[in-house]
Amino acid sequence: MPHFVLNWRRFLAGCFIFAVTLSSATRAHAQGIGFQGGGSIDPGQFFVGTHFETGELMPGLRFRPGIDGGFGGDYSLASINVEIRVMSARKASICRSNNSLM
Repeated sequence: MPHFVLNWRRFLAGCFIFAVTLSSATRAHAQGIGFQGGGSIDPGQFFVGTHFETGELMPGLRFRPGIDGGFGGDYSLASINVEIRVMSARKASICRSNNSLM
């Protein structure tokens, strides 16, 4: 039974750390250098990569080149990505309730 209490305490500590992390979040800036990594199942590989995202070149237009490499499963893979991101502005919607009881 003490083993269950220890796991319960870890769970509560994890929830507390998660809540503190969410409550102290600040606005993220997506421009600059970024890194990514992951794995695949068939073929079993691990991959890593990096990219650079520019600020807005024109309103709603960004450029994001990147390079990735995958290793494992008797294969090696290298890729170069060139992305042009076009973003459109969306109006914020306001949810209003229509209560007839008030």
